[in-house]
Amino acid sequence: MRVLCGQRYAYACLKAINDAGQSLHTDKPELAHRYNLSILHRHAGKKKVKPELAPKA
Repeated sequence: MRVLCGQRYAYACLKAINDAGQSLHTDKPELAHRYNLSILHRHAGKKKVKPELAPKA
């Protein structure tokens, strides 16, 4: 199976986040899980959306 460069980069980033969470919270896996999700969702709501145009009368 051929893996694209972007997919490799995304996998490496996700692995780094997971490893960081596990090393910070070795004794508490629930905290590691929360840490990982907080990083993944950090910029989730900051997408630029074009404003809707007002309907012409």
